[in-house]
Amino acid sequence: MASGLVLGRLRAGVGGAAVRFELRFPVPVAELWSALTVPERLARWLAPVDGQRRPGATVRLLFGLDAVAAVTIEDCLPERRLDLRYVFPDGLATRLRAEVRADGGDSSVLTLDHSGFPGSPVESAAAWQVALDGLAAELAGRLQAPDPAAFEELSGLYGSAWRRLTAD
Repeated sequence: MASGLVLGRLRAGVGGAAVRFELRFPVPVAELWSALTVPERLARWLAPVDGQRRPGATVRLLFGLDAVAAVTIEDCLPERRLDLRYVFPDGLATRLRAEVRADGGDSSVLTLDHSGFPGSPVESAAAWQVALDGLAAELAGRLQAPDPAAFEELSGLYGSAWRRLTAD
């Protein structure tokens, strides 16, 4: 559920546009890493994954009938960092880096940076924020269906932020 709060930071640059999230979760790093990499858990908050999960391999994220992303695992340092290359059905190729770190006690921080967009990253930013709400629910042991209304609200908010960022 969107609360009018944009959690990601948008940026524009020579290498393309990007969105970056840095979120703290009240779980240890091992628990956060599991939610990011174990197929059954990933399917509950992002999408089902199909294929061998090892560096150099390409897996498919099954977002829907005609929304399948080919994701190449470029590098993986367990419980620290995951570097991925996404290729979407329309041919758009982007990069995603997910980093996790301990944040005192039983808390951890996820930094997610999705970059390489030739234009606006607004839709991706909104989609990631909705998905990350699902990740928070997964980590809390709750099931949460994606909220299309939240995606629409966040798309508008990120769109406004993008226009301010790129205004002449």
